[in-house]
Amino acid sequence: MSRLVAVLAALLCPSLAAAGGSPPSRPLLVAPTGAECVRLNLPNLEVDGSSDPDGDPITYHFELDSDPGLRSIHLQVSGGIPEDPDGPTRWRVERPLQDCSVHYWRAWASDGSLESDRVDGSFETCVDECESDEGDGGPAPDGAGGSARRGGCSCSASAGEAGAGLASFALLVGLRRRR
Repeated sequence: MSRLVAVLAALLCPSLAAAGGSPPSRPLLVAPTGAECVRLNLPNLEVDGSSDPDGDPITYHFELDSDPGLRSIHLQVSGGIPEDPDGPTRWRVERPLQDCSVHYWRAWASDGSLESDRVDGSFETCVDECESDEGDGGPAPDGAGGSARRGGCSCSASAGEAGAGLASFALLVGLRRRR
């Protein structure tokens, strides 16, 4: 009976039979995620967690663009990057990203014959406009390398600056009413 199933599978789905196995599992986005502001214009995109049921070696592929559909002329594409056995697999963006902009990316795993489902993410860059938060180490020198992050970006002022601005506004309104 199992031979009959194998023959039928080969006839109905020859690409799967020729590949001789199953695709890798979908990878997990490690960084950056949409909940953070990337303070670098050449960040690393990081994925992890894919495995191949057949034990084949895995390579990861990345795409990055300012267009949500990843179809613009500015699309950046990695080649196949071998899985890092010691942690997340990283691809460093090759061309500097526009500051204070949203960027979209996707990644997938390949075993050389079959590919996993894609995983999608997005993030905002805030290299020059963002103030340093306590404990984040501030921006990297010259804005290169690494994955320094800060939560809730939108290139906004810190809570202390917002409070000081509100107090100044209230003072001006109070002075104007006295006149």
